[in-house]
Amino acid sequence: MDFDCFTARDGVKIRYATAHSFQPDPGALVVVLNGRAEFIEKYADIVGEFQKKGFDVATLDWRGQGLSDRELANRHKGYIKDFNDYLSDLRMLFDRDINPDRLPVVFVAHSMGGHIALRFMKEYPGIVHKAVLISPMIDIVTGPFPKRIARLIAKLACRYGFSEKYVLGGKDYIPGNVRYEDNLFTHDREKFRIHPRAVENNPDLALGDVTWGWLHAAFRSIELLKDPAYAAGVTEPVLLVGALEDRVVDVDAQKRFADMAPGCSFVPVAQGYHELLFETKDIRETVWHAMEMHIRGTVR
Repeated sequence: MDFDCFTARDGVKIRYATAHSFQPDPGALVVVLNGRAEFIEKYADIVGEFQKKGFDVATLDWRGQGLSDRELANRHKGYIKDFNDYLSDLRMLFDRDINPDRLPVVFVAHSMGGHIALRFMKEYPGIVHKAVLISPMIDIVTGPFPKRIARLIAKLACRYGFSEKYVLGGKDYIPGNVRYEDNLFTHDREKFRIHPRAVENNPDLALGDVTWGWLHAAFRSIELLKDPAYAAGVTEPVLLVGALEDRVVDVDAQKRFADMAPGCSFVPVAQGYHELLFETKDIRETVWHAMEMHIRGTVR
């Protein structure tokens, strides 16, 4: 991969990477959009697989994570003022380095990246040819709190000056606390190790839990995707792959969105946790097969 960076409109430095197909005539440009707390290095093998299959690739570190600029003094705090900042950064990546007239552009997006992909396709129609969304964050699981209560708490916390504070129980990234036995992301022990191993190699990649500001911004953006009129504006072919054992994002919300968006198809994956691209071999192969069929045009 070739790494570079650009400066967003508000001065935040955004890191991105590009990679060329290993075949002479690439079939598309795959834009990989990772999830919250993730980074380019985690997806190196996935980028390589797309290169082998004959695709060019572009990807980025979202502001506030990876090696893009962090917006708070404590770089472990997951923070964003407004999800529109993510959209603006992604649009700048397109303006700088992605030409939809050269190759069809396909989003392959995970979790928060899937949320941003849907927002982008609605706000900038006609730029992206199609998308594969893996466990997209249409809505989030709020644990013991009903969602309406969680939304109200986040709103009040920001109103009274706590937007840069961790949510209840939130903390910095602590390597010793990252244990496979406690994880909600994958059944594959070796794939689970990719993320913490990368952080061990470069501690600047570490990101802790979210702040009230991030959570409030997420809820505001989620409300848009719940609107049937907004969802109906996503007309490109979208393959939405949901993990039926997901305890991070709301699978029922994914199904509802798929019903509202005219070009969207929902594919359930049984026994899969949140990170399907890092799951056990049989699950990964199922997801890759569906993904490649969709990208190459044999699945709507």
